Amino acid sequence: MEKIKICFVVTNAYSLFDTSTNFEFGGAELRASIFAKEIAKNNKYKVYFVTNNCNQLPSQTIDNVVLLADRFNNASYKINSFVNSLVNNVYNYWSKLAFNFKKVNSDFNRYVKDHWLIKTNADYYFIFSMTSESRNVIDFCVKNNKKYFQYIASNEELNIYNQNKLGLEKEVISNTIQNAEKIIVQNNYQKNLIKQVFLRDSSLIRNPVVLRKEKSQLSKTIDAIWVGKSNDIKRPEFFIQLAKLNPDLSFTMICAINNSEIHNRIKNSLPANLKFIEGLSLSETETLIQRSRILVSTSLFEGFPNTFLQAANYSIPVLSLLVDPDNYISKNNCGFVCSDDIDQLSDKLNILMRDEKLYKEFCKNHNEYVQSNHNSVKIVQQLLSLVENKANAI
Repeated sequence: MEKIKICFVVTNAYSLFDTSTNFEFGGAELRASIFAKEIAKNNKYKVYFVTNNCNQLPSQTIDNVVLLADRFNNASYKINSFVNSLVNNVYNYWSKLAFNFKKVNSDFNRYVKDHWLIKTNADYYFIFSMTSESRNVIDFCVKNNKKYFQYIASNEELNIYNQNKLGLEKEVISNTIQNAEKIIVQNNYQKNLIKQVFLRDSSLIRNPVVLRKEKSQLSKTIDAIWVGKSNDIKRPEFFIQLAKLNPDLSFTMICAINNSEIHNRIKNSLPANLKFIEGLSLSETETLIQRSRILVSTSLFEGFPNTFLQAANYSIPVLSLLVDPDNYISKNNCGFVCSDDIDQLSDKLNILMRDEKLYKEFCKNHNEYVQSNHNSVKIVQQLLSLVENKANAI
């Protein structure tokens, strides 16, 4: 039986496969990598994963996933390897020769952009969030009558009425939703909005987590940790303000650079009780989360943050300034949500530091929630059921 071919197209995900590197990644990349690795364990599927070119080899297989280096989208960070550079240069040279020989009816940039999309000839293309790269995949799919699954990342990706904080145009959002074979959402807010605004059904598939098998034995050396990027959406300044309000507590901030102005501003305003780290691998980040008592979120909006699930996986409560997807934190007593009030955030932090009984209750509740709702094995099977239903309908 011929395998069903799935092609993920997600930038900034290479280090989630090649752990010898330490390049930036975000929640969408982590989510996509978990899906890809879990699906690749199933012999019914052939899984490809196109990510931006950081001078990795053009094609390599890791965890049964065929990793493909985008021939057009080059990362600002690079693997320092003479062999890789040589192989990539030769590959690019032959691609140019092939373009000229075949006399392809398109410009060379278009040919390069579509290189792996054509080569994989996938049955389904999986797109995570709405970016310039994802729009290229959508254009390819529409033009070539190919099917794509659109994953909604942030709630803001569906905002067509007010000023879109991600800079997305109404037409781009509408076309993305309307042309998708299947739309996958992270929370009920997104599901209801797609139905009301775009008149389309969607599937709620929760973010997957590879559940840990053993209880963490690491001691708690950090009172509060923050993980994110330096931008107006993650709002790292509020975490710095929280640290200044609580000079007797220890804070750690893992902050990938996203907006250089904001990044430099926060680096120049750090209090003595806050340790600032500019970027870590997934395993290094999770080690620090394990060493923390509380995860703090200051985001303006999210879909369903993977950091919340990482914290839950290690029985750590969440202290959120505003975000509470489907009100799960409040409903399940997994932490506190603070109405976008920094003083309330500080008060709740101190309550969790003083009240050990309440703290342990929140720890237990958060872990039970993730065990029941985000088991990667069960979540991936939900996704594959959608794929197989589509495949059987053909």
